[in-house]
Amino acid sequence: MLTGIMLAIPVAWADDLEIDPVSVQPGGDITVSGGCKDNDSFVSISGAASGRGAVSTGYFSVQATVKKVEPGRYTVISKCVPSGYPQTGRIKVEKAGRGDGDRKPDGWVKTGGGGTQEPGFPWTEAGLVLVAGAAGIGGVAFVRSRARG
Repeated sequence: MLTGIMLAIPVAWADDLEIDPVSVQPGGDITVSGGCKDNDSFVSISGAASGRGAVSTGYFSVQATVKKVEPGRYTVISKCVPSGYPQTGRIKVEKAGRGDGDRKPDGWVKTGGGGTQEPGFPWTEAGLVLVAGAAGIGGVAFVRSRARG
């Protein structure tokens, strides 16, 4: 009975390449990473994206540009040189201008300060002033309570 259940499960598509991001707009850049044979020195990326780069100790990570294609799922192929060892990966090409991909960060988002803070406001100094004020009020209250007792 288990055999019948196992046969009903479809086989998953296995990618050889690591592609980041896997969802991109036409003309966008992706990073393609994978492995080659030890004697390979060069890799060429083709299919839905194009690029090339060096192989170092059997590993590569190269920038590639996605071709201007219609939205859909496409295959990216790497070919190691001189061995000719091929690998494949899949990307999803989305419609241009869709999603957050065309928005640029604004304000302190670029530097990790958070998106709600104004770039010109001195948040650290304002926090220090508040802490100093609270410490001063606490000190005055302590001195007054000791003076009475």
